[in-house]
Amino acid sequence: MAGPILGAIEGHFLALTGIGAVAIFSTALFTRIFVRVLGLLAVLPVIAVLMFLGVPASNGAMSSYLEPQLFRMLHEVLPVPAAVESARSILYSDADIVGSQLTTFAVWGVIYLVVVALIDRFRPRKALATVTAES
Repeated sequence: MAGPILGAIEGHFLALTGIGAVAIFSTALFTRIFVRVLGLLAVLPVIAVLMFLGVPASNGAMSSYLEPQLFRMLHEVLPVPAAVESARSILYSDADIVGSQLTTFAVWGVIYLVVVALIDRFRPRKALATVTAES
């Protein structure tokens, strides 16, 4: 609707889709860490971190200069602000800072994969434990 009627995202479909896919993958990996540790209770800390810390720090609804210092610090490191800044850069600035935002996603992706690997190493999944116990 925004493209044909408003002309807001015309010509940026592939770039925005790519950033959206990377942001969703990053969020899914973050959620996976908590699911491995907490099980079904993982929804609560994921919402707390991504929504209550990430969205205000994203500089999307309100300028980060009008928010407490904590959110300005989180703006530089969390993946939700990286997604918002990437979309803003693609739409308005010819993708001039997307590289630094993709670096943020890559760093978080590596961190998530290392943490999940460590969790799997020291705490095997229940399905694997029951299969080996039956053998």
